[in-house]
Amino acid sequence: MVATPTVSASSFSTPFNQAVGYCINSTVLVRNWFEAIWPGSLYHVGQAKLKSLRWGFLSVVILLVSFCIAVVVPFFSDVMDIISSYGIFSLSVWVPALLLLL
Repeated sequence: MVATPTVSASSFSTPFNQAVGYCINSTVLVRNWFEAIWPGSLYHVGQAKLKSLRWGFLSVVILLVSFCIAVVVPFFSDVMDIISSYGIFSLSVWVPALLLLL
């Protein structure tokens, strides 16, 4: 009997979740950068092909920069843990105090 490899749902969900998360976050980032680089051109009527090319170019650049950061920094998850530990401290100390004052 030949063993056939099986693909579990968990092996698919992690890259899929990361891809969906990147798409959601990058859309907001690309839109803000698009407006900063080419102000007002997003709302002009016409030139759909040019806007699409600019949007695609900016998306690819952001994807490559984020990939390079992830590859260059091998301890990226450790850095994110440190940053989040500082962030959670300020959230747990200052936000309740501000809400109490308001």
